Amino acid sequence: STKEEKVRLCVYCRINDALENDHPIPRNLFADPSSVDFDGFTVPACHQCNHSSSADEEYFRNFITNLGLETSSNAQRLFDEKIQRSINRSPALAKKIFSKMSLVDFYSAGGIYLGKRTKITADTEVKQRINPVLEKMTRGLFYKYFRIPLPEEFTMRVAWQDQLKVLPAIKEIKPIAKFGDVLTYGFGYVEGTHNSVWLYLFYTRIPFLVFAVDETFLRRYHKSDVKTD
Repeated sequence: STKEEKVRLCVYCRINDALENDHPIPRNLFADPSSVDFDGFTVPACHQCNHSSSADEEYFRNFITNLGLETSSNAQRLFDEKIQRSINRSPALAKKIFSKMSLVDFYSAGGIYLGKRTKITADTEVKQRINPVLEKMTRGLFYKYFRIPLPEEFTMRVAWQDQLKVLPAIKEIKPIAKFGDVLTYGFGYVEGTHNSVWLYLFYTRIPFLVFAVDETFLRRYHKSDVKTD
């Protein structure tokens, strides 16, 4: 059947046979992955796509865990039990990651001082390591909910925004899954199409938006002022 033929191909590259099952949500974001119920959260993938992103996923974990230490017990445990070892193993990489972060004063939209927050300097190097992880997550979850791989004509765009601009989107994009204090996500889509926007909130405070749109739709209807890459 057509459905069976689709399943035989990797949902990420759409070229190789899917001989394995992949977890779109990186398991390394959890201090104890064995205690998490990932039932229904695997997708068919080839060996290369299933394993080629492990270095970027480790970078992503180390990066955002440091931003979530104040709000997530899971992030604190990860740092103490695993990331500290990673830092000791590669102090140069750790120094590079920390150099992208700085403490800044944080205010509400009404000008109320909310204390210090960690600001990310999202330069090209950081985006080249983090964006692929978010894009792979979106490709996997797209398949989970739409039951087809992301169409070839679609483009992935990751939006880097501060909390004040992105967190209100939670009210517009209803969260559909929550994994403790590690990840909450949801998505919205244009009726009758597969054009969609995906909201990820890591460790209760680190938001990302990922747009999955076809180029024709993007040129005609993209009127948002959200900066994308």
